[in-house]
Amino acid sequence: MASTSWQRATKFREHLSFISTDHRPNNNAHLKSQFSVSSVSTSPPPEDPEPPVRPVQIVNTPPPIKSNWAKSGSAVDIERGVPERESNRRPWKSRFSFWRSTSAHPDHSPLSPIVLRQWDHLNVPYRVPPRQEKHAHKEQKSSGRCWIIILIIIIIFLLGNSVFLNIRVLNVQPPTPTTTVSPTPTSTAAPTSTSVSQQVLDCLSQFKLNAGNNPTSYPCSSCAPVLGGIPNDLIPSVKNPPVTGQGNVLQFCALSDLVAATSNNTLQNVGWLKDTKFCSWSGLSCDSAGRVNSMTLVFPGVPATLPGTLSSLIGLQTLSITGDSNIPSGQVQTGVLSLPSLQSITLQSTGLTGPMPDNLFSTSSNLTTLTLASNGKLGQSLPSSLFNLSLSSLIVTSQSLTMSLAPISSSPTLSNSLHTLSLSTNSITGSIPSLNSFNNLVELHLDNNQLTSIPSSFPPRSRHLRWKGTMA
Repeated sequence: MASTSWQRATKFREHLSFISTDHRPNNNAHLKSQFSVSSVSTSPPPEDPEPPVRPVQIVNTPPPIKSNWAKSGSAVDIERGVPERESNRRPWKSRFSFWRSTSAHPDHSPLSPIVLRQWDHLNVPYRVPPRQEKHAHKEQKSSGRCWIIILIIIIIFLLGNSVFLNIRVLNVQPPTPTTTVSPTPTSTAAPTSTSVSQQVLDCLSQFKLNAGNNPTSYPCSSCAPVLGGIPNDLIPSVKNPPVTGQGNVLQFCALSDLVAATSNNTLQNVGWLKDTKFCSWSGLSCDSAGRVNSMTLVFPGVPATLPGTLSSLIGLQTLSITGDSNIPSGQVQTGVLSLPSLQSITLQSTGLTGPMPDNLFSTSSNLTTLTLASNGKLGQSLPSSLFNLSLSSLIVTSQSLTMSLAPISSSPTLSNSLHTLSLSTNSITGSIPSLNSFNNLVELHLDNNQLTSIPSSFPPRSRHLRWKGTMA
C-alpha cells in the first residue's frame, strides 16, 4: 500500500515536490508524476481514503523551469490546482539536491544546456588617443616644412643656374685695338677716352665671366696694357678709382707671364692657372686686400727669365728665387726692385748676369734684407746704391766679390741699421776696417776671403764673429 507523509506548511510560500514511490505494476500509475505544492493555510488537506504507504521526500526547489523530463504528466500546483507555467528565467541553484537513481526513474532526463546568444559587435568608431594624435600632427607638420624647404632650395638653385647660363651666353667682344683716324678740325680727345673706357669694361667683364672657368684663355697680352693705363685700385694712395678690379687682373696677368716663362708646365702641375684665385696657388700668399705679398719659386718651378710684368705685383714684400745656377737667366728687373712694398729679396743659385748697375737699388727704399748666394755670374762688386739703404741683413756669399770693405764700413746708413753682415767665401782683398761705429751689428762673417789684417776691436754688441781662412 502506498504511503504518504505531510509536513505542516509555514507562513511563507513554499514550493514542495511530491513524488510517488509506488513500484507495483498497474497500481496507481496515475500517481507517477511530479507536483508542486504550495501551502497557504495552516490546516492540512484531507487524506486519501486509501493512501498507499510510500516514503516521501520534500525538498526546497527553485521556481519551476521549463523541462522535458516528465512525460507521463505535467506538474500540478497543489495550491492552485493548475498546471505549472513554464518560465524563461535562468535557473537558480537550489540549496538542497534531490537525486534519484537512473534505473529507478528512467523518465528523468538531464537538463538541456543553456545556450546564450552571441552579443552583437559594438559599432564604436576608433579614435586616436589625444597625445598620439597630437604627436602625429606634429610629425606631419614637420615633414611638410622639410619638403617646403627642399622645394625652395631646388627653385633657388634652378633660378641661379638659369641666371648664370644667361650671363655666360653673353657675347663679350674681345678688346679691339684703337684705330687711328686722320685728325679733323673738330676732333678732340673725348672719343679716344670713350674707346679706352669701353675696352677697360670689356676686359674686366671678360675676366669676371670667362676667366674663372678657362684662365688660360684670357687675353692678357691685349688687356694688360689697357688696364695698366688707368689708376690701379689696389694702390692705397689711389682714392675713388674710376673702375675696380683692374689691379686683380694685372696681378693675374703677371703670374700668367711667369707660368708662360716656365718650361714643361712645371707651375701648372703644382696648381697654377687652375683658376683665377691665385692667392691659393703654391708658393704665393696674399694680404687682406688680395694683393700678393709673398712669392717663393724653387727649381724646377722657376722661369727661364724674370718677366717685366712682375712689377704689377704692387703688394709684393718678399721675393725668393732658387734656381739651378743656370735659370733664371738674364738681368735683374729694375721694375721688381722698385716695388714700393718690397722688403726682402733672396736670389740663390741663379744664372742672373751682371754687372749690377749702381742705381739698381735706388728705388728700393723699403728694402731691409738682401741675400745673394752662389750667383756666380752676377758680378764682382755691389752697386753703390745698396749702401744707402737701411738694411738690417746683408748676406753676399759665394759671389766671387773682389771689392774692398771700405764702401760698407764708411756708410752711415748701414752703420746704424745693420744687424747681420756675411761676406763669406768671396775674394775680398785688403784689410778689415774698423767697425766700431756699427753699434747694432751682432753677426759678422768674413771667413774664406783674402783679407790681410784683422782689426784690434770689433763692434760692442757683436756675438758671432767668424774670420777663419780670412788671412791671405
